[in-house]
Amino acid sequence: MKNSDFLADKTVIVTGASSGIGKNIALNIAYNNASLIMISKDEKKLKEAKLEIKKLTNNQDIKAICCDLSVKKSVKRCIEIISNKDSNIYGLVNNAAINPSREDITGTQESDWMNTLTTNLTGTYRLTKGIIQLMKKNKIGCIVNISSIAGINGMKNRFSYSVTKSALIGFSNSIAADFSRKNIRINTICPGYVKTPLTE
Repeated sequence: MKNSDFLADKTVIVTGASSGIGKNIALNIAYNNASLIMISKDEKKLKEAKLEIKKLTNNQDIKAICCDLSVKKSVKRCIEIISNKDSNIYGLVNNAAINPSREDITGTQESDWMNTLTTNLTGTYRLTKGIIQLMKKNKIGCIVNISSIAGINGMKNRFSYSVTKSALIGFSNSIAADFSRKNIRINTICPGYVKTPLTE
C-alpha cells in the first residue's frame, strides 16, 4: 500500500467489497485517502469490512451500500443513492462475482448458468451504465474490471464462471473503444488463483 494524495479529492466505488480481492482493493483505496464507496450484497460482512478499513486507514470518508447486482431494482437504487450523495465519481472497480457451479457444460444447471450471468455480467453492465453517466459529466473517470485468468484460457470445471470472465474482457474493450477519447480509462485485470471465499 502506498499512501499518497492522488485520490484525495476523488470518489472510488468498489463492488464485492466485503471480502476477498474486493476488500483488499477497498483497503488500498481508503489508505490512499480517497472517498470510498463499498458495495456488497452481504450487509453484515459489509458493515464489518467498513469498520475494519476505517480503523486500519483512519479514513472516515467511507460509505457502504448494500446492493445485490443480480437484482435490477437493487442496482437502480444503488445508482440513485450514489448520484444523490456524491456526483464526484472518479473510479469504479467492478469486482463482484459469483461462481456457484464447479462443473463443465454438461453438468452446469441452467439456474447456475443464469445466476452467474446475471451477477457477473448483467449486474456489472447495469451499474457501469449508470456510473459512467456521472463520469461523462465530470469529464474524467477510470473503470477497472476484475476478470480472471479463467477469462483468458478457460478453467476446468468452471464453465459458467470462465464464460463470464471472458465476456468481461470484451465488455472492457468495447467501453474503451467508445469512451477512451472522452477521458474515461477502462482496464481489465486478470488475477491468477487467489485464496478467497470465492475459491474455497
